[in-house]
Amino acid sequence: MTTVLYIHGFLGSPTSQKVDALKEKFNVVAPQLSLFPNETYVKLYETINDVLAKDSNLILVGTSLGGFWADYFSREYNLKSVIINPSTNPSESLKQYIGTIIRSGRWSENDCEEFEYYEDIKKKFVSESPRIVLLSRDDDIIDYRIAQKYYEKDSLVKIYEDAGHRFNKYNEIVDAVSEIDNTEI
Repeated sequence: MTTVLYIHGFLGSPTSQKVDALKEKFNVVAPQLSLFPNETYVKLYETINDVLAKDSNLILVGTSLGGFWADYFSREYNLKSVIINPSTNPSESLKQYIGTIIRSGRWSENDCEEFEYYEDIKKKFVSESPRIVLLSRDDDIIDYRIAQKYYEKDSLVKIYEDAGHRFNKYNEIVDAVSEIDNTEI
């Protein structure tokens, strides 16, 4: 059975209807992630290596900020991915939270700047890993057109009218993972 690593978004959770829908067809690993970039990187790096030690058939699925991380690690490890309403530039998009007390700390400009490091590294990866990008026109958090332009050159982009930022079309997510699962690298 294919293993899916589900990567939740900023202020998200590893328990969601998306995860429940994926569990009906796949083995799902869904860690709780920190809000802070360096901690998240380490957790995902360790999780991916642990899963790959047991199962080479790993698909990354990420939503919003989790979409950024799914794209990052799919390029680094040459893994298949399904990226949902992704943040393409979290160093900018997360600036709105500077000064806000979030979970265990205060979000700072430094936290946003840490994302610049990962954005720069991601640009250096050369990967032909297949990606499906699911976008919703009515996403009220991230402008789908930015992600569409960012991904249209090297990914299969599917746009929906009314899935919202949380992307509530769970069957379409499962179908996209099944489609990418059957794609050769």
